[in-house]
Order: sequence, then C-alpha cells, then structure tokens
Amino acid sequence: MKKGCGCLLIIFIIFIIICVFNNVVKTSRNNRQFDRKLTTVKSQNEIYSDTSSIKLDSPEIPKKQKTHETSMQWFEGGNLHNTTWKKWKKATYRNKLATAGDWLTATKWKGHLNSHDDFDKLKKKARLLVTSIDEMIEIDDAGSLDSMSLAEAATLLVLVSPDFDP
Repeated sequence: MKKGCGCLLIIFIIFIIICVFNNVVKTSRNNRQFDRKLTTVKSQNEIYSDTSSIKLDSPEIPKKQKTHETSMQWFEGGNLHNTTWKKWKKATYRNKLATAGDWLTATKWKGHLNSHDDFDKLKKKARLLVTSIDEMIEIDDAGSLDSMSLAEAATLLVLVSPDFDP
C-alpha cells in the first residue's frame, strides 16, 4: 500500500466518525426516552427474594422474587473485544453493550466508577458507542473498515470524541 493511501484511509475513517457522531447526537435523545421507559418497566418488574413466609406445601405463588443474584448485569458477559466486524454485526445488543462498557472502562472511564450514578452514565456512553460502531458499519459500503480491527476503531472513537468522557 502506498503512503498516500494510508493517509487517505485515516482521513476517510475520521470522516466516517464525524458523520456517525452527527447522527448519534440525534439518536441520543431517543436513548434518553428509552432509558425512562426501561426504568419504568424495570421498576414494575422488580422482584424481591424474601420468600421465607411462604410454606413449601402452600399453593400460594410468591408475587415477587429477587433474581439479581442469578441475572447478569448489563456490563457483564461481553466477549466481542477482539472480534471481527461481521461477528459484531451479528452479535446481540446485550453482548455489544457489555463489550462497549469494557472498552470505556479500559480507557477514559478508568478510575471513574465510584457510584451507581457513574454506572448509569457509563451505560449511556456504552449505548452511544454501540450505536456509533453500528452506524460505522452501515456507512462502510466499500469495506474500508476491514483494514482496521474493531477494537482499534472503538478505541479511536473513544479517544477522539469528547462524547465518551466521564
């Protein structure tokens, strides 16, 4: 590959990133609305673990049971750190979100997770990163992203954009 082609590729990737962020800012409003709806649904479905008052032979079914011990948190189980673009595209949103959270905590968010509010902020930034990567893939018709690993592109997005700051 010629030296000039490498520079053009970097400029093209930066252009894609700028285009993606313009679209992501528009969609972040929708994410906030989604967060509000999700919080409402979670609070309606909250389940508690205290079933000690229920007898084993009782036909009564506990109305609420806590499942937090067995269910995974949103930031657990991400395994797309060194994957290909194609595997990312086919992966579940939950896996993408957990992986994006890992990338953020390994870079700008290192040492900034001190409260539950910090984890809520991190989740919003992770959603933004997932959306950005997904939109980069949609925009890339020529396959230009194949020359860069997914982890490199994610790191570039996080480090270049102030949108991912804590």
